[in-house]
Amino acid sequence: MKPVLDWVKSNVLVVVLGVVAIGSLAAGWFFSGSMAEASRTKLDARVKKLNDLASIEKGNISLAIPGREPTARQVVVNQTVLDEYKRITDLLKGDADQVHKLSLERNRRDHKPVIENVFPQPAADKKDVIAFAVHKELMAAYQRLLKDVNAGAPPAPEAVAETLARRDSQYIESTLKKASRAQLDPKELSDLTEDLTRSRLAVYGEQAQKITVYAGMDALDLPPSPELKKPTLGQLYDWQWKFWLTKDIFEAIADASSKSGDGGTASVLKGPVKRVLSIRIPDMAFVAKSAPQSGSFGGMNSGFGANADGTQPPADAAPAADPAAAAAPVIDLTQEATRDYKRSFTGRVSNPIYDVRSAKVVLVVETARLPELFDALARRNFMTVLETAVRPADPFAAARDGFIYGKAHVSEVTLMVESIWLREWTVPMMPSEVRTALGVGAPVADPAAAAPAG
Repeated sequence: MKPVLDWVKSNVLVVVLGVVAIGSLAAGWFFSGSMAEASRTKLDARVKKLNDLASIEKGNISLAIPGREPTARQVVVNQTVLDEYKRITDLLKGDADQVHKLSLERNRRDHKPVIENVFPQPAADKKDVIAFAVHKELMAAYQRLLKDVNAGAPPAPEAVAETLARRDSQYIESTLKKASRAQLDPKELSDLTEDLTRSRLAVYGEQAQKITVYAGMDALDLPPSPELKKPTLGQLYDWQWKFWLTKDIFEAIADASSKSGDGGTASVLKGPVKRVLSIRIPDMAFVAKSAPQSGSFGGMNSGFGANADGTQPPADAAPAADPAAAAAPVIDLTQEATRDYKRSFTGRVSNPIYDVRSAKVVLVVETARLPELFDALARRNFMTVLETAVRPADPFAAARDGFIYGKAHVSEVTLMVESIWLREWTVPMMPSEVRTALGVGAPVADPAAAAPAG
């Protein structure tokens, strides 16, 4: 043992270095394992961050642009993207607001009641005379409408007969140099008849150049006299509504005529529509539901100041307030305008946003120019032709009755015209019974079932 200690003492440096070398090996193994674990942890963290960045870069988002189907995109969601999305949606909202404003103005246009302060509720002291007043003003309004669109009829038979009588005498005396018909031979009689025929057609043709379309009161869907069956307030409103739709149709016909020809005065001979044979508009569903009782005015509970049970309030009693008339419900424009394509190819039915009314219109039209009429209807208001039936018209038979259509081929055309009426402006005028019948202010479970007749 002593020799070993002596050796160690004499070789201290060698021993120390040996111990250090052995310790270094052990320590190196220990610390290398710890460093590798730390590196692996850092590496895993970096990989996770890279994966997160990659997932953000390839993130799928759905862009909901109003009026379009949602669009899926892979983008980096950041503030720049969000700002751009907001800018686009704000622009679209501005466009939508402008379209809404123009649509409302176009649909409402000059549609005003023929008598003010009747809808939604007339004064109580007017309830006994208001139906007669509305009827009188509507009849006058229809006559003004025909005049405004320059509609007319062939010359009166008496005027034609007077003109032909003058021509008869003139031809016999000036052309044939005879004193009377009794002195004419068969050839001269034939010539006279032919001349009178041309003269008669010339009189008819001159009238056709003066008017825009043949139409009279007999072609219109006029309200019945209230003397026979007194209407409800809802029926009066339906009369007014029918006038608005009739007015739109006639103004569309006038538009089509004014945009045709050589730029001169519109006339039957130049315009695509020659004659209006009939316009029929079905009653709204609420008219049948609110039919008055015999001998009563509007069923006595139709909004003319009667009590709910049909009895009249005392003469000195203040008129009861009509909550529905006083405060029209606000139309929620965020609701969906549900469509039913089983009813028509447009799918439009009355819903919380608008009502649909249809008209059956029978016309004599220049066949090749039917599209001009369709376009004019669409331009005038929200009107669409749903159905069209065409059959040949006989211009020679019409000419015998004074209707001159011109040289082009004409047809008798039956149209089913759909019209849209925005509730934003119609509801404030609707009587309470009409609002109730149409479900205004209440949810409609089945829009198709709630749609008005026609």
